[in-house]
Amino acid sequence: MKNAQTKSPPPSFSEAKNSRQKARAAGMDPNRWYVVEYDSAVKKGQVKEVIFSNTSIALFRGEDGELSALRNLCMHRQLKLTHGAVDKCTLRCSYHGWAYNREGWLEDYSHDNFGNPLIKKQLRTYPVQVRYGLIWLFPGEPELAVEHKIPEIPELTGTDTWANFAV
Repeated sequence: MKNAQTKSPPPSFSEAKNSRQKARAAGMDPNRWYVVEYDSAVKKGQVKEVIFSNTSIALFRGEDGELSALRNLCMHRQLKLTHGAVDKCTLRCSYHGWAYNREGWLEDYSHDNFGNPLIKKQLRTYPVQVRYGLIWLFPGEPELAVEHKIPEIPELTGTDTWANFAV
């Protein structure tokens, strides 16, 4: 007999008994746009963590106001970049100060590299867009982001909207 406090894992898709269990077992399709934050919640020079399917993503707004999203893990010591800071339009790790640009490339070490060239590695990036006062992120294959559009929500478009997400 199972203890009432013990949680069992959710059923697989084939074991699911109803549509709700089937939907949960199927998971989310990464090749779609998802709302991750209010546009007004990420100010210039600010970074926030977003989690999609157990993947930590650093969402930040550069000093120029443009949003970017990178894998939230410094390639040097694997510290979350969200513990760091936005430096102009780069995201700087708090451990040794490594800075990554919007394309995920290491742009600055902030310490002596003893004459060696800059490491040529790139962090995973994610397409982001603002629409309806919300920040949308595309966690799947970046080239598919153009193909799969952000959903049209007529109630949020035009001058006679019945809902407003601007905070």
